[in-house]
This record gives sequence, C-alpha cells and structure tokens, in this order.
Amino acid sequence: MSVMAVLALALYAAFLLIAGGMRAFIQYRRTGDFGARHGRPGTAQWWGSIAPGLSSLLTGISPGRRAHRPDAPSTAQLAMGSSWRIGM
Repeated sequence: MSVMAVLALALYAAFLLIAGGMRAFIQYRRTGDFGARHGRPGTAQWWGSIAPGLSSLLTGISPGRRAHRPDAPSTAQLAMGSSWRIGM
C-alpha cells in the first residue's frame, strides 16, 4: 500500500473519530445518553440508522483497494472512448 493510501486511511479514521466519536461523547456528557435510536433489527428505522455508519466504514476501504489497482478508473474511461462524459 502506498504512503498516500496509508495517509488517506489515517486521516479518514481521525475524521470519523473526531466527527462521530467526539459528538457522541459530548452528547453523553450533557445528557447521560448517546442519543442513538436504532429500532428493531430489520425494520426500515433500523436500516436507516445503520446505513450511514456502514457507508462510512466501506468508504474507508477505498484507498486500500485503489492502491492495488491505481489504473482501474482511467482504464475504464479509456475503454469508453468517445462515449465517456464527465460527471456521468
């Protein structure tokens, strides 16, 4: 894994810790409750509360995967030829 990928993962982990962890800690100190309401497992409320956390964790995988195949996006874009459009 490249140095930039490791740095990206470290910065992302620090962001998650500061943004999520510190906010939960402040909430707990003020109210005695973390404020998380998940609902019963499998319900729409449960998925709605779990999905943001899962997406944050899965996003952290990207720099590691990109380090193994750094040319993948550009290869796919070149294969599209004149069909490629920015932002699509």
